[in-house]
Order: sequence, then C-alpha cells, then structure tokens
Amino acid sequence: MSNVPGPSDGLTLLGAPLLAHYPLSLIFDGIALNITVVSYRDGMDIGVVGDAEAVPDAADLVEDLRTEFAALLRLTTED
Repeated sequence: MSNVPGPSDGLTLLGAPLLAHYPLSLIFDGIALNITVVSYRDGMDIGVVGDAEAVPDAADLVEDLRTEFAALLRLTTED
C-alpha cells in the first residue's frame, strides 16, 4: 500500500481544471496487490492493481472499499 500526498490547491492545464487523480501502479515479481492512495484538494482517490491469478477478485475488493468508506462517512457525519 502506498499513499501520496497531493496538492491542496487545484491544478490546471491550459485553463482546464484537474478534477481527479487516477492512481496506477505496477505489479512486480513477488507483489500480487498494490493499493495506491493519492489526495487532491479535499478528496482522496484510490487505485487498486492486482495480479489476476493471485487476486482474481480485485473488483470485489474495490466494492468492499466503497462499502466501508460509505459506512465510515455515515459514522462521521451523523448528527
């Protein structure tokens, strides 16, 4: 797992705003799964890359992450 702190200010290229990062990493020999987290402005983007044989259910992992982050959000924003 890797986390990369990104800029808190918005970035642009020729006036077009950067809306999100889509983190991507590489899988090397002996590493079956990589999860990279990159922050940008007031958000966080997560990239999941897995070896198809070692992690055949990477899409399920992504759905599990979405579910757990939604639960965390509910817990931290309840009145």
